[in-house]
Amino acid sequence: MGARLRAATAVAVTTTLFATVPGTTAAALTPNITTSASAYSAAAATGNATLHANLQLTGSLGKLLDALISPIVNQDLDPLVSALQGTVNGLVASALGASSSLNAATSPTQTQYGTAPATFPNDTLPSPCVSSGSQPCYSGGSVNVNGAPLVSASVGALNGYVEQVTSSADATIPVFGRATMANPSISVLPGISTLIPGLPSVGNPLVSATAASSKANCPNDGAVGAAKPKTSPTGLVSATGVTLLGGLVTLSVLDGKIASLVVNNVAYGSVLSLPTVSVAGVTVSPYGDAVLVSIPLTLDQILAGLGLSGALVTALHGFGPTSTLRLKLVVGPNTSVTSRTASAWGLGIAADLSGSLSFNLLDLVTANVTIPTGITGSNYGNLIDLRLAYSTCQSGVIVPATVPAIPPTLV
Repeated sequence: MGARLRAATAVAVTTTLFATVPGTTAAALTPNITTSASAYSAAAATGNATLHANLQLTGSLGKLLDALISPIVNQDLDPLVSALQGTVNGLVASALGASSSLNAATSPTQTQYGTAPATFPNDTLPSPCVSSGSQPCYSGGSVNVNGAPLVSASVGALNGYVEQVTSSADATIPVFGRATMANPSISVLPGISTLIPGLPSVGNPLVSATAASSKANCPNDGAVGAAKPKTSPTGLVSATGVTLLGGLVTLSVLDGKIASLVVNNVAYGSVLSLPTVSVAGVTVSPYGDAVLVSIPLTLDQILAGLGLSGALVTALHGFGPTSTLRLKLVVGPNTSVTSRTASAWGLGIAADLSGSLSFNLLDLVTANVTIPTGITGSNYGNLIDLRLAYSTCQSGVIVPATVPAIPPTLV
C-alpha cells in the first residue's frame, strides 16, 4: 500500500558500549543474543494525516469593500471551511487499535510455547482466547466506528495473538504477531446519494472485504555474539473478497501482493500489469503495491456529503462555484522487513479528499477553499487511513554479558 511502502515503522535496535573493568577478559564482555524478542498484534493501526481546509481571498480588497465581503465570508464560507476539518483516525485507534482492548503484546513474564503453528494463513488462532500465559491474545465480535459525516467503518469477528516458540518446536525460535478480521467495510461521505453520475449503482460502502490477515514473524536464532539472527524476519499478508465501488474493482491479496485484480470487468491479474483505466470520470491506477481510485466531486456532492443546510447551499451556488475536488481511495496490503524487524497489515484502506473550491464574490474577490492531500510520506489519506489486521515483531536485542564482580583483593 503506497509507493512500495518500505517506510513502515521499524523498531529501533540499540547497542550499549561498556568500558573495560580491571580483572575481566574480552570474552567475558562478548554480547549475546537474548530470547527476549517482542511482538505485537492489533485489529488495526492508523496513519496520522488530518483533513483541513484553508480559505484565501484575492482581488480588490479594502476597507470600503470589507462591509460587503465580510458577511459573505462569515455566513457562507466559514461554515464550509469549518466542516472540512477533522479525521476519523483517532476514533479508529480508540475502537480497534492501541487505545482499545483489541491488541496483544509480548511481556517479560511470557514463556515460550511448545507447539509451532501451521503455515500462514491456514494456522489456527487461540480459541478460546486466554489473554494470559504463553499466548497473549484478543478476540471480539463486530465493531462499528461512526465518524459522520466524513467516514464510517465496521468490521466483523476479529482475532489476534502473539507467541514465542521453543527451539524444540521450531529451530528458528520465532516470536510473532498474528492478526485477522472478517468483513471490514468502509463508507466515505455517506451523505452523497450519487457518487458517480455515470455509474448510478455505485454507492457506499465504497470498500469492503471478506477477510484480512497478517503475520509478522521474527526468528531469534542468533548464535552467541552474532549481530543478527541467522534466519530473516518475514511479513505475511492475505485478504479475500475485496470490492471497491460496488464491484467496479475487485481483488484479493495472495503471497503478499494484490492478485486476481479486475477493473470494469477486465482482468489484469496484478498491479504490475494495470495501466491507468478511466471509467465514467473515475480513474483507477497503480500506486506502488496498491490500487489508487480517483473520483471527481462537485460542490453539490461535497455539500451533501458534509450535511450542510439548504440555505447555505443556495447561497454558495450564487457565487459561481467551480470545483477541482477529488476523492481518492488507496487500497492494498503492506509488509516491511529489516534484518531484525517485520511489520505487516493484511489490508490498507485509505480515503483522501483534496483540491479546491472557488467562488466569485460580487465580481470583486475570488475566494479559494483549498484542501491539501494527506497522501504523503507514510500517510495514505486525510479522511481515514486504516491498516487492518496489523502485526509487528522484533528479534532478540543485543545485550552485554554480565560483567564479573571485582574480587575484594583487587579493590
